Amino acid sequence: MAKAETKTTKQKEVKLPTMEELFKVGAYFGHKRERFNPGNKEFIFGVRNGISIINLEKTVEYLKKAADFLHRKSSEGASFLVVGTKREIREIAKKMAQDLELSHATERWLGGMLTNFETVRKSLKRLEETNASIKNAKEEGLTKKEVGLLQEKSDVLERELGGFKNLPKVPDILVVFDLNFDKIAAVEAKKLGIPVVGILDTNADRKLAEYPVPASDDAPEVVAMIAKVFAEAIRAGRK
Repeated sequence: MAKAETKTTKQKEVKLPTMEELFKVGAYFGHKRERFNPGNKEFIFGVRNGISIINLEKTVEYLKKAADFLHRKSSEGASFLVVGTKREIREIAKKMAQDLELSHATERWLGGMLTNFETVRKSLKRLEETNASIKNAKEEGLTKKEVGLLQEKSDVLERELGGFKNLPKVPDILVVFDLNFDKIAAVEAKKLGIPVVGILDTNADRKLAEYPVPASDDAPEVVAMIAKVFAEAIRAGRK
């Protein structure tokens, strides 16, 4: 009984934004009506000037569900992979991941990053070997040109796969900041039975996430606000 009470106390540490705060940053702005995904009907307040308006009551409700889930899984020692490759929000996703020392994909999603995970591990092994060759260039008798070519190769691998370095196996949870832009990542997770937590704009498929948070994924301020809740939930679960 005491243990359950402790968990409840920890969950209360995660502060959710109010509807007013979400309104101020434009979390209610969806996409044009013609881009509306019918599966999101329950999250829509209405349509104004051809734009779907998200019901912020639903945003708060589903954000709490997502935060509670992240908190619980974090307390169980689950591993997370943060995905946010859209240019406007990648730095938000990367900062959250780095602050919590989580694995991440924020440059681009390469098909098979999850479903062909062994290939990713092999590529990371090549990255280690390439960096070792650069470090020991003199001992290996490499020319400046050869070192330059190896550095270019290393930079590409680091940019695309560097966030996976500390991920020895496929993650337990996927956190996606734009379920439409990074839907390939969510689809791969679904194939492997990996639960997905993500921001669900009006044009995205809610079936891609077990824990969707209806909100605009186009405004960095909105994404940052939700990322803060996700981060606090994971951090609180570790205590």
